[in-house]
Amino acid sequence: YLIVDPPSVVALPGDTTYVILQIQNIDSPSCLASDFNITTIVPVGWSYQIFIQNPYKLKPGESLWTSLNINVANNAQPGKYQVQVSVKNLRSGLSRTWLIDYIIQ
Repeated sequence: YLIVDPPSVVALPGDTTYVILQIQNIDSPSCLASDFNITTIVPVGWSYQIFIQNPYKLKPGESLWTSLNINVANNAQPGKYQVQVSVKNLRSGLSRTWLIDYIIQ
C-alpha cells in the first residue's frame, strides 16, 4: 500500500521539491513482519534523496511516512515529466508503483 502526496508537482529548473510517501503493510494480522524496499526512478539529470534505509520492516497494519526530496535538473526544459516510486513487500513479492507528474515551467 503506497500513497504519494502531492500526486503532482509544479516546479522550475533547479528546484528541490518534497514529496511525502506513506507505506502501509496490509498483510493479514496473522502474518509476520515484512521488509519493504522503496525504489525511485527520476528523469536523466535529476536526483533524489529518501530519508529511510532500505529495506524497512513493518508489521501488519503498521505504516511508515517518509520524505522524498527530488532535485529538478538545472537544465530541465519546460514540459511534463514523471518520477516513478515503487514499494515492494520482499516477503510476498507484491509491489505497488506510483507515477508523480512533474510540470516544469
